Amino acid sequence: MSLLNAVLATIHAETSRPIKGRTLLQKKLYFLGVLCDLDFGFSPYHYGPYSSDVANHLEALVGAAFVSERIESFGGVSKFGEIRRYDYDLTDEGNSAVRGQPNEFSCYLAKLKMINNHVIASDAYKISIAAKVHHIVSEGGQASKQDIINRAAKLGWDLSNNDINQVLSYLTQMNLVTTS
Repeated sequence: MSLLNAVLATIHAETSRPIKGRTLLQKKLYFLGVLCDLDFGFSPYHYGPYSSDVANHLEALVGAAFVSERIESFGGVSKFGEIRRYDYDLTDEGNSAVRGQPNEFSCYLAKLKMINNHVIASDAYKISIAAKVHHIVSEGGQASKQDIINRAAKLGWDLSNNDINQVLSYLTQMNLVTTS
């Protein structure tokens, strides 16, 4: 299983193509790595877990014309402080690669169906919160909401009880956390 194939599968499985933004793509790949028990090189960063390996592989796929990249400019600033968003879709070559190797992509696509089967998966801001919460809980084990908030602050992340409550059903649905 390769990271290149994981990126292709993630874009292919997007329910409202193109995939809207690097942050959304990164977080879906974060959860794909978790669910497939693969290390895609994620570590804490500004908007949650981030992988330079994912960014590099995405850039290679754009350069090889398997993925198209479109820049959407905003009049103001987005929730993440950005003035533009990079959207991604597969080219004909990218679609052919996914369809031509069904065995290579079947595990990824099954897990991506689980990832995308919740409204949070289409919201870059909320899926970032979910990735932050999951990262904290997976690193430190069981944690109260206040523990999560405190650990997040140490990573430079601002989380609230409301943020955590918004993503618990998503994380529970994927069997990534249990609530008590």
